[in-house]
Amino acid sequence: MTIFTHIGGCVTSQVKELRDPEFFHLLGSVLLEPHSRARIVALALYLLDGWLLTTVVFPLYDPVLPVARDISTTFYALVLVIMALLATWRPRVFNERLLSITAVIASVAGFALIIIGALAGSALILLIGTCTVHLSRSWVVVMTGVSFSNLDLKRIAICVLYATILFCSLVIVFSLLPNEVGLGVFLIVPTMVLAIIRPYVSELFSQIRTLEVPANRAITMPLSYLPFTHQIFLCWFLFQIVNGYSLSFGEENGTPLVTLFAIVPPLLILLKVLLTQRTFNPDRLFYIAILLATIGLMLAPSAHVLTHGVINNILSLGVVIADLVMWYVLAALSSRNRLGAVGVIAWGRSLSIIGIIVGAGLGRMANLLFIENTFGVSLITIVIATALLAYVLFFLKDFSFSKTIGSVLPDNDVVSHTGNTQDLEARSVLIAQRFQLTPREAEVLALLARGRNSNFIKDELVVSRNTVKAHVKHIYQKLNIHTHQEVIDMVEGELLD
Repeated sequence: MTIFTHIGGCVTSQVKELRDPEFFHLLGSVLLEPHSRARIVALALYLLDGWLLTTVVFPLYDPVLPVARDISTTFYALVLVIMALLATWRPRVFNERLLSITAVIASVAGFALIIIGALAGSALILLIGTCTVHLSRSWVVVMTGVSFSNLDLKRIAICVLYATILFCSLVIVFSLLPNEVGLGVFLIVPTMVLAIIRPYVSELFSQIRTLEVPANRAITMPLSYLPFTHQIFLCWFLFQIVNGYSLSFGEENGTPLVTLFAIVPPLLILLKVLLTQRTFNPDRLFYIAILLATIGLMLAPSAHVLTHGVINNILSLGVVIADLVMWYVLAALSSRNRLGAVGVIAWGRSLSIIGIIVGAGLGRMANLLFIENTFGVSLITIVIATALLAYVLFFLKDFSFSKTIGSVLPDNDVVSHTGNTQDLEARSVLIAQRFQLTPREAEVLALLARGRNSNFIKDELVVSRNTVKAHVKHIYQKLNIHTHQEVIDMVEGELLD
């Protein structure tokens, strides 16, 4: 019996008397499920990999080329942006087997180059090495996120909670071990993660490569694909600015001033969530994170009294909780629409990294100002805190992560009709007349009723993709529907005289 099986059995036996037996039963049963355990371990290892990168690997750069961390992190974000765009427009390039093998090779080669560059004092080798490592990790993070897409929302929430608790526990352990141990683990983590989750994602990537591209599918399934400008992504970007600020504010020799104080409280909070909440409430946890981040920012100008470390720990506590929420949100969105999972994960993580880069720059600016001008530190932190609070008050007051996730309709690639072509055309004419569609909208409706996709409609009517998108949007609005299948169902249900 594995340790996970033993713990799962213990948790299951302890929660039988709690108020919500169905939810709490999952707390134990998830640990008994091999596929759920795989996601927990994979996400925890990925999070640990990021922590090791910041605390163990990045300090190696400073004697040789301190700016290498910023250049390589920007490269990382750029790769993820490209992956998000390819997932939207050219998903056929995602050969999972080839990319996974390439990622493992790139991880080992990049790590070797980092060590060689650090020992030889070569800035060029170090920079090539770290960019190669980030190239590998961009694929690892996408695979990790996508692996959650075939779990239900409750399991996703519990797996992310367990993974975060496991990550925090591993941070405590590795904080007490020599850096050499951390470097060794950093080397093997990408291979471990890919080995764990590949069995659960290979089929999805095969399906993605054979279907119509998401950019075109989004025309006839607009509620299945969130635009990259959606509130969720902007919210994530803004909060990661706080994360970047917490990592760099008061750093010493390139190492963030975050102690175990920032790890133990999240453990206690998350354990409380597991044992007392009836359901997982991402909105409540996010506002806790906002509160902690605001407190940390407001205390930043008092670093000469409280020390940078205390302030960074408060900020980091909020970031850990926010990370948990956003991982849940990205995984949940992927679960709602598996065919759009790659784009969601890649875009969400790219904005995360860009936000960290911006925040880190502001933190280093505050470090320079702190020596000579405490007013400058106050100004920077007040601007960040005000922007964060203003965004929450004015843009998120009616926003809910849970409602947004629930509003995403699954795209199950099921668009079919049973009527003959002549009947469908006649029924389409009646629908068009009843809802006062324009002649062009009536043509598009007739093609949609026959199960035609946006590419076919574009070529058939010799119009642009955006024109098709506009017509479909207007048709859906007038008919008060949201999916291609609903068009077909409505037309098939129309009675002929």
